Amino acid sequence: MNLKPGTPLRPVLSLPGSCYDRLNKWLSNLFVKVPGANIETSTVKMKDMVLEAHLEPDECIFSLDVKSLYTNVPVNEAIELACDALYTSGSTLAIDRSTCRALMKLAVTDVSFLCEGDWYQQKDGVAMGASLAVILANIWLKSFERSLSAQNPLPQDLDCCSKCGRNVTWQGYSIECQKCLHWVHRTCTDLSVSQLKSMVGREWDCGCNVQIAHAKVFGRYVDDILRSAKQDQIDNILYRVNQLHPNLEFTIERLSDGGIPFLDMYIKYSPSITQTRWYQKDTDTGLTLSFRATAPTRYKRNIIQGTVHRIFNATSSWPDFHSGLEEATCIWEANQYPPQFYHPIVNDTIKKLVGQPSETTKASTTVTGHNANRSNRNVFIMQYRGKISDRFSRKLKNMIDLSVVFTTRKLKTALPSLKCKTDPSLCSKVVYQIFCSGCESSYVGQTVRHLATRLQEHRRPPSSVFEHFTECHGNINDLQSKVIDRSNDEIKLLTLEALHISRLKPSMNKKEEYRSRPLTVKL
Repeated sequence: MNLKPGTPLRPVLSLPGSCYDRLNKWLSNLFVKVPGANIETSTVKMKDMVLEAHLEPDECIFSLDVKSLYTNVPVNEAIELACDALYTSGSTLAIDRSTCRALMKLAVTDVSFLCEGDWYQQKDGVAMGASLAVILANIWLKSFERSLSAQNPLPQDLDCCSKCGRNVTWQGYSIECQKCLHWVHRTCTDLSVSQLKSMVGREWDCGCNVQIAHAKVFGRYVDDILRSAKQDQIDNILYRVNQLHPNLEFTIERLSDGGIPFLDMYIKYSPSITQTRWYQKDTDTGLTLSFRATAPTRYKRNIIQGTVHRIFNATSSWPDFHSGLEEATCIWEANQYPPQFYHPIVNDTIKKLVGQPSETTKASTTVTGHNANRSNRNVFIMQYRGKISDRFSRKLKNMIDLSVVFTTRKLKTALPSLKCKTDPSLCSKVVYQIFCSGCESSYVGQTVRHLATRLQEHRRPPSSVFEHFTECHGNINDLQSKVIDRSNDEIKLLTLEALHISRLKPSMNKKEEYRSRPLTVKL
């Protein structure tokens, strides 16, 4: 792991397949087009901004980093801001605000997880690993961007009301002026408590004539911030931003040897010239998909193309671009990529980047035009098993108009899992088998709920399991069961149940509807 010195360990929850996962994904889809919910900064944007900024001789650039952002996000506050952003975005929604708020609280608050045999509950902050966590953290931090980008924060005491001079705390009702960026007590405004609450996340001014200037260079990538300021204001700015919220604590990184890293770019800055180049952390292992790995050739080709694009986007001069390619070449060869494989790909990619058509581009022009209207094709997903998969894919596409997506089997799937094992009774989306303690009879079923909930239903009539145990004089309260299969797909779960019933022929299964379930390939 790439950890900075002194970074405390924190839980990263594995949510796929849990009761929180589908709700997180559904809610995340609501924010796809909501301003401020998604990442708006890229290497290219920041490079162009830095190169085009005309900084004064007494100005410089530096970076700010939020300490432990996800675990310090005040969930209820972030949810309110997220609702504000969602319901003022103009999106057509099928649920009202109160329902959305309740669903978000259900998805990210009081998340229970198992670690080394003990159960824990996340009381505050958002769970790292939840897709909604990134959105909530991003929206919450964006609400401070005006203050984070302020070029000339006023020198007066930031903890005092700009009207009465008394101390302002986050626990009391107060609001920030969007012009002078200072806090004002509710009692010093004409706003009621309900009006003040409704103003959260919206612009308000205290009637001052002050206009705060903003930094010439400012960009935020989640919790990493790059900005410019006058050198004698940097300490004041750091103090200012660390007073914005009790849960916010920023660390600062200044220019070192005339340079500073940001994302995958290293910025070399001086008053006379600014240059950028490709950057990798010292802790980067250089590991990537091995050339010898059982994976489609196009995946390996994409690794070369993607690296060339990243280097091109991060560099400001051809010498730095050439140096970046030399570093990348060492990485490719360390992962067993031969020169005869990556050289043609690098040449074609560079020609495309500078606007010269390559031979590959010319050859694929007619194919691209032919497939221009195939964006809505069916998708077929299959695991890649070598060249035989490529041949099968070609034959399949000759018969049916579809796109074939290959998945790869990673080495970790063959190794023991480091995750704590979940008690089988708490597993969901499983196919299970129940055994009779008095004879050799069994029952096979499936459930998308916790297995313990389904077993409890089998202990009551009119369950066929209950009827059998009554006739067999078995102890219905001592059901013996085991999980025999799993799937996150409910249709596949029904198919697996039918296949296991057909194979095991359990005598306690009375219904025959499983025989009518068609076994089809879904495209």
